[in-house]
Amino acid sequence: MHCKKCGNALGTGVLVCPFCGATLTKEQLKVKEAERKRMFGNPELLTAKYGEKIVYQQPQKDNKFLVYLLVFSVIVLIVFVILLITSIF
Repeated sequence: MHCKKCGNALGTGVLVCPFCGATLTKEQLKVKEAERKRMFGNPELLTAKYGEKIVYQQPQKDNKFLVYLLVFSVIVLIVFVILLITSIF
């Protein structure tokens, strides 16, 4: 992608032209976002190129399975204790 004002090439993580200081237009921002999604496929991933610091934001893990497993285990434990108590008396 190139700057609309001066025509110099812009890196992937650049939002302001380092040569003339012009900011990207809304269309350029949309193109950059589409490029980033196409390259990385993860909207949570923030990237930069050409010696800039690369920052990764880890997607949140899905812990639903662990929660369901814990709830199921507690229910089974309660039922076992109730059956144990009723069989003793």
